[in-house]
Amino acid sequence: MLDLSDVEFSSWDKRNFIKIPKMLTSDLAEETGLHIGDGCLITTRNMYMYSLRGHHSNDIKFYRNSVSQLYYKLYNLKSKIRFWDDVVGFQTFSKAIGTFKINTLGLPLGKKTGVSIPEIFHEKKLIPHLIRGIFDTDGCIDFEKKSREVPYYPRITICTTSKKLLEQISYILSDVLKFNISTWKIDSKRHEWRMSYRVCTRGEKNFNMWFKTIGSHNPKYVYKYNYWKRYGYAPVAQTAFFKKALAENQCGKGWRSR
Repeated sequence: MLDLSDVEFSSWDKRNFIKIPKMLTSDLAEETGLHIGDGCLITTRNMYMYSLRGHHSNDIKFYRNSVSQLYYKLYNLKSKIRFWDDVVGFQTFSKAIGTFKINTLGLPLGKKTGVSIPEIFHEKKLIPHLIRGIFDTDGCIDFEKKSREVPYYPRITICTTSKKLLEQISYILSDVLKFNISTWKIDSKRHEWRMSYRVCTRGEKNFNMWFKTIGSHNPKYVYKYNYWKRYGYAPVAQTAFFKKALAENQCGKGWRSR
């Protein structure tokens, strides 16, 4: 049982029948991974605001289906998916969700440059679900040509501005889940956070193992994997064909289900 003694419900929470999870589950682990990846929790005018946002075109189906369903299942939150400039997502001013994330789960308020995986999720059975949430929001899949004319060699990468999170993910992937990985850092003067860290796993064996043990609920990644699995090389990602496949729901089913 989770300690909910410091969770506070506002009048808005009560009117909208917001609920808070009482147990650690795979769904809560995945949602925490989404928060670590693309979530933001701040206070403004004495209110808590939680938002989750992704790419304005490639992540539309992911947010409208998987993300919205997950937040409704966990919190009874009817998230209205919205569009801003170049992002898609939702935001809520739920005090219950905000205080739950801070006081019960141990997630940070404000900037996430030092974010890390909360200790309560360090159970081996929960880790793949949490990593999936991080990957679906802060990860990417691309393919290298190597010695061929077409890109075929798969590569999964997760990027973060938190050195602590990099160390945790690296340990989980290499020591717990037995992936072959590489890590590096990038110092960029184009962004205010300057330093970012990346962890990567490459090759057919690691690619197949990822979708068997961790998987994805993001249609753009499921599509890339299924296409590669069928044809042996990269799909025509980022083209009209790829976007049409997403729009027409032709990406297939994920390899891990809730």
